[in-house]
Amino acid sequence: MLSDSYKTFSKFLTFLLSERIQRRYGDLNGELLLVDLTRGTGGLGISLAGNKDRNTMSVFVAGIQPESSAALDGRIVVGDELLEVLQLST
Repeated sequence: MLSDSYKTFSKFLTFLLSERIQRRYGDLNGELLLVDLTRGTGGLGISLAGNKDRNTMSVFVAGIQPESSAALDGRIVVGDELLEVLQLST
């Protein structure tokens, strides 16, 4: 279980990141989501695939494990592109 101080910090960090992400990626087509997932015993439950062209550094969601953190959250779907990943330790 996450402490109250960690939850407060996480909300504040989410606000700051959402502002920065909107400035950086706001001109892209599609919906921008800032998703905060907690890693379960089996990880986040996301399979990733990259672009074969190394000049295009894109990463896409190739699969989602049923009952995983990502599946239970429901906002990430197969085909989504990951723009950034930030890891926080608790």
